[in-house]
Amino acid sequence: MARSTSDLPTATELVVLNYIYANGPSLVGDIWKNDPRGKRRAYTSVMSLMSVMYDKGFLDRKTEKRAYRYSAKVSQAEVRK
Repeated sequence: MARSTSDLPTATELVVLNYIYANGPSLVGDIWKNDPRGKRRAYTSVMSLMSVMYDKGFLDRKTEKRAYRYSAKVSQAEVRK
């Protein structure tokens, strides 16, 4: 069964967005190494999460060598609403 998509970011997506707001455009590895909740998720799980966030329109990405550098596509003010 497929998950339903939401216009609102999940709690885990908010962690990623807040990290990017505080630190600027980031690689998956940056977020993987610096989870503020101290949880160590699999690198591929973080990569999948950020890809889903890109598909939902929360993140933008640019190719950098063999990786993507993600930036927030929605402002903090939009997320707070």
